[in-house]
Amino acid sequence: MKEKISGIYAIEAPDGRLYIGSSMDVEKRWSEHKSRLRSGKHDNPILSELVAEHGLDSLRHRLMFRCAPDSLRDHEQATIDRLKPALNVLPTAERLLTEQWKRPGFRARNSHRASEQ
Repeated sequence: MKEKISGIYAIEAPDGRLYIGSSMDVEKRWSEHKSRLRSGKHDNPILSELVAEHGLDSLRHRLMFRCAPDSLRDHEQATIDRLKPALNVLPTAERLLTEQWKRPGFRARNSHRASEQ
């Protein structure tokens, strides 16, 4: 059984743009991203568009650093603030993207941003 690694990860597009995320099990989370991208059900329209255009194998996943589960959100936010990743739809690590897409107006505002990316 593989060791669960809690930490901050990056997904990198072929052009170098990044998505920053966090997970209590980084490898499992990457598998979830891939599964949702393959099935066309990913919540991030920017990543979905990249996969449609370049294929799933064009994305690179890497662990940026390990951190304790209770500090994941703080470290993720600090990393987002520092790197300003172009592939993150949200500039905050506080709320899950899945929850945000359900809010009135969020989809309309961010679908435009995603199409620009």
